[in-house]
Amino acid sequence: MIVKCVANKGSEIGPYRRGLFYTPETRFTLSIGRLYDVFAMALINGSLTVLVADDYEKPAWLPLQLFEVEDSSLPADWEFVSHDIGVDSSGPGDLVCEARWGYSEVAHSDAHFYGLEERDPESLRVFDAERSRRA
Repeated sequence: MIVKCVANKGSEIGPYRRGLFYTPETRFTLSIGRLYDVFAMALINGSLTVLVADDYEKPAWLPLQLFEVEDSSLPADWEFVSHDIGVDSSGPGDLVCEARWGYSEVAHSDAHFYGLEERDPESLRVFDAERSRRA
């Protein structure tokens, strides 16, 4: 899947699409018009996010609304996991991941999923290996 950046500020996403992890003042490290490979997708707090390598070549989970889909084909080896969220016990500001699909580690490993945002060295190594494999 390949997406093209059409917005890089929180204020460029309509208020009904704003998630809990950014504000109107947020500036995303993306370049308008640039194409980005999508390495995974996640449903977080009811919003679809995509995992791309940002302009610093770091993994970033970002709202799909920042992009237009250029190539909608998905890799044959992607895997899907739905999380039984049951009763939403999250507090204000909590992120609830309801489903993930992508390469095996991002779909199945909570440690890898959260490690990408936390810049965990092992999670970054796995992400970089996935990027290299797909290049």
